Amino acid sequence: MGHLTDDMTRLSSEIGTLHRDRQTFLHNLQAGVSAMREEFCTAHAKMAKRTRGERRAFVSAIRRFVADLLTGFADDIQGAHRAWAGTSFASAGTTGAVLGRPDKKHNFRKTR
Repeated sequence: MGHLTDDMTRLSSEIGTLHRDRQTFLHNLQAGVSAMREEFCTAHAKMAKRTRGERRAFVSAIRRFVADLLTGFADDIQGAHRAWAGTSFASAGTTGAVLGRPDKKHNFRKTR
């Protein structure tokens, strides 16, 4: 065989080898990516399951905190209302005049 035939045979063999190597690489890459995606899905499911309880506990704690704040605000408003109305001082025998306002029996509104 001549040099050209030998070179063409060698070149054809190299092309076939490179083609098989590329196919093997792509197959391994696809398998690796599939395995990685499966691991990500498994890890995500575990994380979601673990953090679900943490999120519920967090939201529950916030709800309790807000409920306590609302109760405290309502108590403060009710106390202020009682103080303004004079009911918190009624047992001590004082009237609303202590708070700098006239007694309830006086009506200082302008009449028409």
